[in-house]
Amino acid sequence: MDAIAAMHEAGSDTNAKCRDNDAHSNIRQPRAGTLMTIIAEYKAAPEFTRLAPTSRRAYLIYIKLIEDAFGDLPLAALADRRGTR
Repeated sequence: MDAIAAMHEAGSDTNAKCRDNDAHSNIRQPRAGTLMTIIAEYKAAPEFTRLAPTSRRAYLIYIKLIEDAFGDLPLAALADRRGTR
């Protein structure tokens, strides 16, 4: 392979890695102190990752609903006794 072809191939590999990094940077990061942080921790925990793939897929359907409805809820609101009535 000549030098120009090698440089082109290396550049293509670098561009692909950059696109992969860009895709990962678009993943929603949970804001500290919100219910989303607990959900993210659960999804990374062995109790979730060791589930069968079909169970994980089923759980994720409901987890997504909870994330969309309550993901930004401050954790302090969970301890607020006024919210239990």
